[in-house]
Amino acid sequence: MRPAHVWADDLTGAAEFARLWQDWSGRDVRVRLGRPGPGTVGTVRTGDTDGANGTAGDVDTVWDLDLRHDADADVLHAMTALAAGVDPTATVFVKLDSRLRGPVRVYLDALLGSGRPVVLCPANPGLGRVTVDGWHVDGSTESVDLARLGSGLPHRHLGRADYRRLPALARADGPLLITADVATPADLERLALACVGIPHATFAGSAPFLAGLLRTPDPAAPGDGTATHAVGTRAPAAVRTLLAVLGTTEPVSHAQFDALEARHRAIRIAVPADGGGRDSAVHRARSTLARGGHVALTLPTAAASAPRDRASMDSLAAACAATLAGAAPDVALLLSGGHTARLVLDRLGLRDLRTLPSTVAAVARLCAPDGRTVWTKPGSYGEPRLLLDLLDLLGATSARARS
Repeated sequence: MRPAHVWADDLTGAAEFARLWQDWSGRDVRVRLGRPGPGTVGTVRTGDTDGANGTAGDVDTVWDLDLRHDADADVLHAMTALAAGVDPTATVFVKLDSRLRGPVRVYLDALLGSGRPVVLCPANPGLGRVTVDGWHVDGSTESVDLARLGSGLPHRHLGRADYRRLPALARADGPLLITADVATPADLERLALACVGIPHATFAGSAPFLAGLLRTPDPAAPGDGTATHAVGTRAPAAVRTLLAVLGTTEPVSHAQFDALEARHRAIRIAVPADGGGRDSAVHRARSTLARGGHVALTLPTAAASAPRDRASMDSLAAACAATLAGAAPDVALLLSGGHTARLVLDRLGLRDLRTLPSTVAAVARLCAPDGRTVWTKPGSYGEPRLLLDLLDLLGATSARARS
């Protein structure tokens, strides 16, 4: 099943699904920051500046709508406008957080308001995020009662043995929210197969669910296995050093840099919100990168407990941009946390990136127009060795292990 539109509510989610889409299709996939204009579909011509003239068969595109932290009224207005512009027979994918963070209920109100059924599946069994008896559970965060989430909406929940009912429910009169219990990867595959034949629906949820839909047959648009490639873009530069920006409070992201520090020349620099202190942090970062070391820019301790503090996050993004000013594209970026990633790319003026094959499953690899590698990942993803594996697999070992 090939979608006509693919939207994500944050950047790391957009990049995660783009990576899975490229892995499956062999086609170039772009990640674009912003919101598609009227008439834009999920594939755009390379070089088309706004996507308004896009046609199927060119470059597949995932749009980062950057809605997760917006006010509910703004989210409802934006999502309603997007949904209203979709052809009634088009297939829509919406990548949401697998923990159901963000204004999910507002998304559902807007999507159902378009008159289309919505199939919602946030399950990601590989990370222990499953839906059991109508409750979406993670183990590390509070469980979500899907009946409560859909309270007041036309809603049907399916057990694991009831997936065959899904097509008939989707064709019922009036838009319907459909959720289902999912406990295993095999459940995800069976649920995706049950969705075949209802291309007029909106499919919302986790990257593994949407990737399962990609693997289902699409009689209306059979794939020919032919890869397409963007033109006018540079090949990725070899990676020499790494600049990580850790705006997340997730312990695993900081443990990953701890492991890198233990093996390589690397430093962690807390970026203060004030301009004077930020200038000093930028100087240290640039000096370390010039000597072949790796750098992590982080929030100061006080701000780390309130990661959405706008002044601190803006200062972190500004420090990253200043550090990269004039830097060769062999300095790669690692952006951990979707909100962090979007702020940094906005500050750098990067609105259109190309997806590259990734050597590590937890990380999406993007390529900026100058060839710089930009890795993104949700803050909670990956094993402690993740950064070591990334650099080792790319041969970026100029920063030698400490004796």
